[in-house]
Amino acid sequence: MAMRDSDSKTRLPSWVKVAIVVVAFAVIAAVVLHLLTGAATARWERYAARLRSGGVPLTFDEIEALRTEIPDERNSALVIERLSDRLDGIRKNRWDTDRVVLVFGRDDPDFFKGIPRYHIEPSREFLEQHRELLDELSVLHDMPTGRFEFPDEPADNVLSMIIPYLSSIRTAAKLEHLDGALKLVEGDLEGAAETVRLQFHIAATLDEHPTVIGRLVQISVEALTAQVMENILRVGELEERTLAELMDIVDTRLAAGTMRWAFLGERAWFVRACNEVASGDLSLAEISGGGGPGGLPYIPELLVRENQMRGVEMLTWLVEAADDPDAMIKATKRMNREASALPVTQVLVKMLLPSLSRAAILNVRLHAQLTCTRAALAAEQFRLIEGRMPVSLNELVPNYLDKVPTDPFEGQPMRFALTDKGIVIYSIGEDLIDDGGFVGRQETRPYYRDNGIRLFKPEHRGLLLTDEPRPDDD
Repeated sequence: MAMRDSDSKTRLPSWVKVAIVVVAFAVIAAVVLHLLTGAATARWERYAARLRSGGVPLTFDEIEALRTEIPDERNSALVIERLSDRLDGIRKNRWDTDRVVLVFGRDDPDFFKGIPRYHIEPSREFLEQHRELLDELSVLHDMPTGRFEFPDEPADNVLSMIIPYLSSIRTAAKLEHLDGALKLVEGDLEGAAETVRLQFHIAATLDEHPTVIGRLVQISVEALTAQVMENILRVGELEERTLAELMDIVDTRLAAGTMRWAFLGERAWFVRACNEVASGDLSLAEISGGGGPGGLPYIPELLVRENQMRGVEMLTWLVEAADDPDAMIKATKRMNREASALPVTQVLVKMLLPSLSRAAILNVRLHAQLTCTRAALAAEQFRLIEGRMPVSLNELVPNYLDKVPTDPFEGQPMRFALTDKGIVIYSIGEDLIDDGGFVGRQETRPYYRDNGIRLFKPEHRGLLLTDEPRPDDD
């Protein structure tokens, strides 16, 4: 009887037993989670080390170490920085640009349809108001590239690293574009060609800056500059020496590889964001602007590291494909396809990786446009030397082109069309539809069907002015 009493006194209550089991499971789970987290972190670190061993940068500091050092006296970016307040002042006071040839963000001059006469004088007046600024931009003639420095303090996001100067770059390029347009109106083709050089040098300030937004601005500037070259050849003919210089500049721009730097920056930002989530410095709520997906307040480090490895792997596809336009488009499509199929555990990849397909297509479109422009300059060289227009791109090889250029959208030779006024060299574009070389602006939208350049015969060249009334006149 006494023994039974002793047993009853040492027997633990049920709730204590349950508590012990729960604690034991919690300890085991914590140990297992710790081990799994350590294993996931180790896998990520091994993967990162393997990339770094091949010279692949994964952080902005590592990207910085790879960027080209440029002496201050040769750094075009410093010129833009110095003039940024005055350039932004032009952009903000848009009221006085309403009637000039180059209306900021509205209508570019179309030398194929004709320039309205009423645009010209206000444009001259506007340009003269900013002549001192244009003179200061002219120093970029001898500055073919530039380098904006990273901020001393880490940026909250990759955009804040360059946004302060993007509007200045666009405004500087548009001022040069306007100057070139007026030089064409005045018959100064060589002066217009000089504005082409300056516009390309303005664009080159962003060559090694690791942001996609920076690359998009650069694309817009270079596309506008390619249009200037087509306009020059529409109005008259350049000297052979100038043609050769422009071809060299276009070759340099085609070889610049700036999209790779943009993808490097996207990858570095993703790596840093994942590290900050893992350390608790960045929450899902801050990333999403509210609560995390499904109301999750945080994500375990185990999943962070798995997301980090997967996201970096996907962004590396883009980095590795950045120098091949066709491969780049395929890589972005693959990334979008696989991102949409990721499980919910890959929440950071889904939240942090943007769709870069449109940026890639715009980059390839510019590549095609510059390639066509390069071929058109070679065709003009051929005309000056041979005394006639070429009847195919094959005629330009090997004396004027090393080979027939390839359309980056379809991997086939660039298209060549004969017209009653000259020739058209073109890419069929992202829709992969051959519209017969129609590269003029459509009336209903500011896009082109095919993507290329028109080269007129000499007898069809010249400045085309129109006497249409001002839109706000009765």
